[in-house]
Amino acid sequence: MYLISRKSINSILCAILISTVFQVTVSQKRYVIPPGMDESRFPEPLWDADAPNCEPQREPCGFYTFPVGSRSNMKWVKSWCKCGPGYFCGYHKTDTKMRVYRQVCQPSNEAFAFED
Repeated sequence: MYLISRKSINSILCAILISTVFQVTVSQKRYVIPPGMDESRFPEPLWDADAPNCEPQREPCGFYTFPVGSRSNMKWVKSWCKCGPGYFCGYHKTDTKMRVYRQVCQPSNEAFAFED
């Protein structure tokens, strides 16, 4: 009567649930640049040697400005502080109103680089 048994349906639903959880877990990794962007468009960040250390994961260590509707390279805008030892300046969020990618200091062990 049933073409697909309940056991098969449960197995399919379980596989879908596992793949969804995996995708959510992967999407929470910390990125050096915004996800889906070409690394070659981002210049190396520069800081003042005598700048104080930023408060990790709170204060911005810098910004990448982006032009709307253009394929030109991003520009680095340094912050008043820099990341301390054991931290890197990584992507935090996009501010579309200011047209910047906000970077904050994140633990080095949470870095995730793109492998295309």
